[in-house]
Amino acid sequence: MKMNRKKTMAMLLVGMMAFGSAAAAMTNVSEAHHREHRQETYADGTTNKYSHRMHEEETTHRMNLRALRYQHRKETGFPQRICVPYERGTEAPRSGNAEYQERV
Repeated sequence: MKMNRKKTMAMLLVGMMAFGSAAAAMTNVSEAHHREHRQETYADGTTNKYSHRMHEEETTHRMNLRALRYQHRKETGFPQRICVPYERGTEAPRSGNAEYQERV
């Protein structure tokens, strides 16, 4: 019993369509299952209460450290501008050739 090429291609297409529809039906079932068991997600991206609390404590700790550092800089008179402003034309131009001659 020899099948011709048209029948073979038709059977192949029918098989692919059947497999595709079965796969699509299974994904809907699995999505519904996951919707029932969805985890609660907090605004900061954590998924459980302990991680959320630890993240909040870490954020509070960082904010306190920043406040202390700012207060320390303010009390010690940390210079706002470390570099001295340079005005153009106050120094004589250097000659690269003269420096080279001194070294040689």
